[in-house]
Amino acid sequence: MMIPGWKKILLQFEVLCSQKQYKCHHVESARRLVRFLKAGSFTFVNEEILMRWMQKRLTSCTLECMLIDLTQLKHFILFLEQKDLCSPGLLRRLMENSNLLLQLQGSRRYRVSGIPLGKYWQELIVSFEASLRGFAPLQTARMVGVAIEFAHLLQKKGVTSPDEGTFLEWLDKKLSLYCIDTVVFLLPHLDRFCQFLMEKGACSANPVRQWRQGQWHSREALLRRREGKPPKVPSPEFQSVIAPLIYDFIAHKRSLGRKYEHVPMLKYLDRYLLKQHVENIEEVDERLLLDFLTTCQHWQASTRKTSIGLLNEFFRYLERRGEFSPQRNPAKALPRVVRHSHIPFIFSVKNIVDLLSYLRNSFKGIHDFDRHTVYTLFYLIYACGLRISEARRLQVRDVNLTERTLFIRQTKFGKDRLIPFGRRAGEYLSAYHRLRRERLGEPQKTDPFFVQSIGRPYSRGRLQSIFSYICEQIGLCRPSGPKPRVHDLRHSFTVHRLYKWYLEGADPQERLVFLSIYLGHVDPKHTEHYLHISEDLMRIAGRPLEKSLDEWLKERQVFQFDE
Repeated sequence: MMIPGWKKILLQFEVLCSQKQYKCHHVESARRLVRFLKAGSFTFVNEEILMRWMQKRLTSCTLECMLIDLTQLKHFILFLEQKDLCSPGLLRRLMENSNLLLQLQGSRRYRVSGIPLGKYWQELIVSFEASLRGFAPLQTARMVGVAIEFAHLLQKKGVTSPDEGTFLEWLDKKLSLYCIDTVVFLLPHLDRFCQFLMEKGACSANPVRQWRQGQWHSREALLRRREGKPPKVPSPEFQSVIAPLIYDFIAHKRSLGRKYEHVPMLKYLDRYLLKQHVENIEEVDERLLLDFLTTCQHWQASTRKTSIGLLNEFFRYLERRGEFSPQRNPAKALPRVVRHSHIPFIFSVKNIVDLLSYLRNSFKGIHDFDRHTVYTLFYLIYACGLRISEARRLQVRDVNLTERTLFIRQTKFGKDRLIPFGRRAGEYLSAYHRLRRERLGEPQKTDPFFVQSIGRPYSRGRLQSIFSYICEQIGLCRPSGPKPRVHDLRHSFTVHRLYKWYLEGADPQERLVFLSIYLGHVDPKHTEHYLHISEDLMRIAGRPLEKSLDEWLKERQVFQFDE
C-alpha cells in the first residue's frame, strides 16, 4: 500500500473545517497527529498507533493537554474513517475505555513535571474522581486531569484551598498555551472541581464562579485578559429616560409575587428611546410608540400580543403614578390585544397508560437509566399535577419518601408549598432514588432529584421533545386540534380529580379551594374553568370510569424497576 499524502489529506481537512466553521483548535490538533504519522511512516491509524501518539504527547505535555488534543481530534478521526485511513469506530472505542486514564498515565498518575502530589491532594483527587461516576470515561479523564494540574499549582504555592490569585495564575497560563475556545472549554471542568472542594469544606468560595459573575461574557473577558485590557464593566440593563420608571415597575410586580426576570419588550423600548435620543418623558407619545412597534413586525403573533400586553401594563402603571394623564397615555394608540386561551389536550386514563407503556417497552435511543428517570418524572407530573418546571427543580431534600410529601420551592408566583403524593408514586420515587444512588453514588441534599445518566438535570426542551415523540408514536397527535404538551398532564390531573368527585357525589365547588391550594394557584378563580371541562365530560360519559390509573398499571404491568 502506498503511503498516503498526509499533507494533502490535512489540506482537505482544513478546507472542510473552513466550510463547516469548525474551531481553529481542531486543525491544530490534526496537524500534531499528522506530524507524528509522517515521522513514523504510518499509512493507517488504529488504536495501537493512536495510543502510541498519546504516550509520546505525554512526554512533552500534561495529561490535561493531551486529553484536550484527543477531544479535538474527533472531526479529523471521522474524516479519516471516510477516507478508509482509520479503523471504524476508533474514537468510540477510546471514549468507552474505562481504563484509559490509568493506561495513559501509568506511574505518572499524580505527577506534574515529575513532581508528585502530596497525600492531602491525592485523597481529594481520588474522592473527586469517585464523584464523577456516570460520566463518560474520557470526560472523567479530562476533568481529573484539570483537577490534578490545578492541585499541583496549589501545592506549589503552599496553599490548601483555591483563591482568586491562584485561579488567575492558572488562567493566564492556559491563555498562553491554548486558544480562547479551549480555555472556555476547560473552565467548567475547573468549576466542578472547585465546587467539589467547597462541598468537602476545603474552601469557602469558588473562585471560578466569582470571576464569572463579575464578567459580561466569558469569551470576551478572556480575550481582554489575554490582550492585557481591564475587565469590561457591565452597563446598566436600562439606560434611557424611562429607566428609573422601568426599575420601579419591575420592583412593583415582584412585590406582588411575580418573578419578572426577563422583560425583553421593555429592554427593546429602552434601547429604541436611546436610539431616538429621547431626553424627556413628555416626548414619549402615541406616534413614537407606533413607530417603535413597526420595528417588531418580524415577531410571531403570540410574541407581539404578549409584548403589547406588557406595554399596556407598564403605561397604566405610569398613569397611576401620575406620569401621564388618562388623556395623554400613549398606550391608547396600541392595538387591542385579544388573548385566546390555549385549549388543553385532556388525556384519558388509557392514553396515559399507553404513553407510559410505550416509554418503558418501545422507546429507543435513550439510556435505560434515563427511561426510569423520564417515566418517573412524567408519572409524578400527572399524579401530583405539577408544572414541568416544578418537577425539574425538585431537589433531593424536597422529596420526603418517609412521609410521602414534596416540597415545591419558588413556584410560578414565587410561593412555596408542601403537597402529599400517593402510595404508587411513593413506590416509583423510592425505586428510582435507589437506582440513582447505585449509578451515580450518594447525592447531596441540594442535587437535582431527576437527572440524566451523566448526572445532569434534563432541560425543559429535551423533556418536551421526548414527550411529543411518544405522543406521535401512539397516535395522539392529530392534524387538527391541540397538540399534547407535558403541561397537559397537569390539566388532565385536575380534570380527572374533579370528574372523580362528580362520580362520588361530592360537590366539586366546595372542594375547589383545596384543589387550588394543591395546584399552587394564587386565586381559586384560576381553577374554576376546569369545572366546565369536567361538567362536559359528565354529559358525554354514559357511565363511570371503569378503571383507575392504578388498576390499568397493575393489569398492564407497565413498569417494574429492575432490582
